[in-house]
Amino acid sequence: MAYRIFVSAALDKGGLDLLRQQPQFDVVVSEPLNGEALAKALAGADAVIVRSESKLTRQVLEHTRGLRVIGRAGSGVDNIDVEAATSRGIAVLNAPGGNTVTAAEHTLALMFALARHVPQANARLAQGVFDRKSFVGVELSGKPLTTRLDINEIFAAFRDNNREASTSRVKMVTTLLTFGVSRPETIANGQDKYYRLDVPSGGGA
Repeated sequence: MAYRIFVSAALDKGGLDLLRQQPQFDVVVSEPLNGEALAKALAGADAVIVRSESKLTRQVLEHTRGLRVIGRAGSGVDNIDVEAATSRGIAVLNAPGGNTVTAAEHTLALMFALARHVPQANARLAQGVFDRKSFVGVELSGKPLTTRLDINEIFAAFRDNNREASTSRVKMVTTLLTFGVSRPETIANGQDKYYRLDVPSGGGA
């Protein structure tokens, strides 16, 4: 018996190959669909795989027949009406750890960019001004960013299945990235020290 898997997303070839290697799977790949087009495409499908572009709303799910599994290639399921799917006996699966490393590395990249004033320097260069002295920034070698947040917290912010805990950690990261002081400084806090990034105001000055 063949199971029809409809992929309404641009997935990596390696992932699609894993599905196609299974002789019992009939894999159909499409560009991301929505609304009536998605409902029609799901006719006869046993499973559907989506990313964030396709919205599996209650209206779409009401027109499905025989759909058993919804796979979300990613962590969030906000584009899937989980309650409607559950009421129809459709299992909803996601991959919460799929982009943990990528998201954490991107967060660190933003931290380093702020420390070295990369956005401001880029904006000034786009204006035709090459000004190295104003955007030297600070060296982070040997300096902990903060005692309140370490690399494990950054990874946990994107790995935690508990939405409340995850949101709290993300806010910690966002606060560190958003609020700085007028100049870099090392602040004594009892026996601990943490480094505050210099985040100058203004786009290019």
